Amino acid sequence: QSMGADVAWIVDVSGDFALTDSLRVARFNRETMLWRSPRISCDEIVFDELKDGKLMGRAWLGSNEPLDAPFVLDFESGALLKGQIVGP
Repeated sequence: QSMGADVAWIVDVSGDFALTDSLRVARFNRETMLWRSPRISCDEIVFDELKDGKLMGRAWLGSNEPLDAPFVLDFESGALLKGQIVGP
């Protein structure tokens, strides 16, 4: 990010964790990136919960209201179950 966006993270009980660069999400174990999502936000992502293998949060899609788009990622595979891809 050229604008110095915050980095957020959330940790699973297994010790694996997800990070966001404010545009997409990536899951890591201690040594390796396991997956990276497509771009799901224009400029901000907030994690709400990691429960039952689902990572839930909200993204900003460029509307007048920030964090207006809920998303759900499968924590195992990285598949986007709810939400939308907003760019490359």
